[in-house]
Amino acid sequence: MKAKYRPNVVFCLVVLLAVVACSAASPTSTPVKVFKVGILGFTGSQASDFAALRAGLADQGFVEGQNITYVYQIPASPDKVADSANALVAQNVDLVYGWGRVEGLALKATKTMVPVVFGASYMPVEFGLVPALDHPGGNVTGAVITNSAARRLQLLTQMDSNVHNVLLPFKPDDPLAAAMVVSIKDVAPNLNVNLVIANMTDSASAADVMTNAPSNIDALFLLPDRLTLANYRPWLSQASIRNIPVSTFVGLFVTNDYLMAYGPDNTSQSMQSAHVISQILKGSNPGDLPVEPVDQYLAINLDIAQRLNITVPDSILQQAKVIVRPGSATPAATK
Repeated sequence: MKAKYRPNVVFCLVVLLAVVACSAASPTSTPVKVFKVGILGFTGSQASDFAALRAGLADQGFVEGQNITYVYQIPASPDKVADSANALVAQNVDLVYGWGRVEGLALKATKTMVPVVFGASYMPVEFGLVPALDHPGGNVTGAVITNSAARRLQLLTQMDSNVHNVLLPFKPDDPLAAAMVVSIKDVAPNLNVNLVIANMTDSASAADVMTNAPSNIDALFLLPDRLTLANYRPWLSQASIRNIPVSTFVGLFVTNDYLMAYGPDNTSQSMQSAHVISQILKGSNPGDLPVEPVDQYLAINLDIAQRLNITVPDSILQQAKVIVRPGSATPAATK
């Protein structure tokens, strides 16, 4: 009897070994999908500017070199954004990300069918990025920054009760700046603030903003328009010479000559964009993802306050996300 069944045993062993060998040679696991994400930066940006975005996606499980790769297009000048957008979508990408409103609109204008995610932007509905915030539809979604200019002016006057004449560089044909000026004008009388509006049309006129400003201005208030972004640095040094505080719109950015900032933080914005991108890469329809509001923060530079002889009330300090202490080289988070 034993001799009769031995061949069957041998045959079974051979079959089992063959199955094991085939399993080792041909894994049953599905090959890892490697996503290709295109990033459209702003003029002057570098790949390092998107480190927070890549880090945020890594936290969501998309690790560069493993299951995601990035390609970049950085416009050589503002008038080249459309060319850079077209070049980006032509690279067989799975998704494209635009740094802000201008870049998002350029990507949308390409009529690409792949998902488009725009970085935190003001007034995305009004500018035509999406038809609605709660259900954008189509293949475009992103993050929205609410207009907090009026709140920032209020905080500035609470920090320094001597602020009455506020210089406001303004590009009249910029719809974002125009909307912010309207909101600021609404609250200025109640804050006992006189707005000294300095109209700008180009870089040449922007260069004269501080030079032509009246001698009695008490503060410089910056708006997030592209002309300001391109020309503000000389204003800071001139504001320092005049010993007046400067208020900016980039949250947590209170180094150099800024007294205070109130607005979104670039790192937090990028991390939030990474969350949106990850949902799409995991299968969500971008048109079904609401445009997410970004958090805004108050940051205060007490080193500058000390130099300007400004005593910031404790009630305002308690609202700050970041405070730069006198003698400190780096901001410190408070909460």
